[in-house]
Amino acid sequence: MLNMRVEPTQKRLLEKAAEASGQSVTSFVLEHAVQAAHRKLDEIQKYSLSIKDAQAFMAALENPPMANASLKKAFSDYGKKYSHSKR
Repeated sequence: MLNMRVEPTQKRLLEKAAEASGQSVTSFVLEHAVQAAHRKLDEIQKYSLSIKDAQAFMAALENPPMANASLKKAFSDYGKKYSHSKR
């Protein structure tokens, strides 16, 4: 069982939304709370790394590889293309 206290304005809002959906307030709140919980957990899991992956990520940040010729060219090309737009 789950009990909660809500402000009168919140209660009226939930009642109106439940009625518009053809549901009881309990069904409406439960359905939407469960959906929100799934979204939150999905969001959290998207950004969670295993310890091994987190260590590899930090190692890459702390010791980035040397820029190769292609990356140096890309930086140079970008600078040439966009440095004139700042004037």
